[in-house]
Amino acid sequence: MAGGVLYGTDASNYRVPSSGPRSRGHRAQRRGSVLYKISEMALEWLRCSVEPLDSGARAAKFPYSRRYAVIETEADCLGTIEDETHQWDEAFRSSLSVDLCKFIALLNSDHRFETTHTVIGSHDPKKIPGYEWAKASLGVAVTVMFRETPARFEIDDHARLVRWFCHVFSAPSFAGDSTGWLLGVRPEVVLYEDTDGGSDIRGYAVELRAAAFANSEGRCSERLSRMLTWLSELLSGTTAGDQRGP
Repeated sequence: MAGGVLYGTDASNYRVPSSGPRSRGHRAQRRGSVLYKISEMALEWLRCSVEPLDSGARAAKFPYSRRYAVIETEADCLGTIEDETHQWDEAFRSSLSVDLCKFIALLNSDHRFETTHTVIGSHDPKKIPGYEWAKASLGVAVTVMFRETPARFEIDDHARLVRWFCHVFSAPSFAGDSTGWLLGVRPEVVLYEDTDGGSDIRGYAVELRAAAFANSEGRCSERLSRMLTWLSELLSGTTAGDQRGP
């Protein structure tokens, strides 16, 4: 599937459309990366790092477009991702779009953070350690940003957010078939616009990269759908009432 690199051991670039919560249709460039584990976790498909991804001049920017669309519901999300989801196989496009939008809407329902960039893409499984057996991949990367401006510039706050996400996604363990799943969580450098007209200001966000690997795109779609559904179930139990947070 076309759409760019989601995971890679090289320096390949991939497209980032600015899909929610505040824009649509923008194109930017970012660079692939390798994700490492914070520690040995029970879930082989969960890989976390507190080392920020720095793509230099190609880092994600915020704000990025003057066409804003705040995401409060799943319906709000559907319009912001349509530029990318048209690349999905028609047989899976509707269900995957719903699964992805439920996940994004849940992230935006939290009072602490919101999503800002979403990219859909794939990569050669032969270059992904542990997934060389697959013939196809399909995935999505979502950037999560703190709502409060001061926190956007504190790397320690983002390391705590990474650990919080990894805790949420690793307990309890998925009892079904998680073959071919891969979820990466790490901080990333974001360039924030200086409202006084100066140079962009270096800050941070957290990137969630969910991908599915299989021997066909159809099978990848099924696995990614199941993965997003599971992650949404876990988030739905935390964003609504868990005040401990990251």
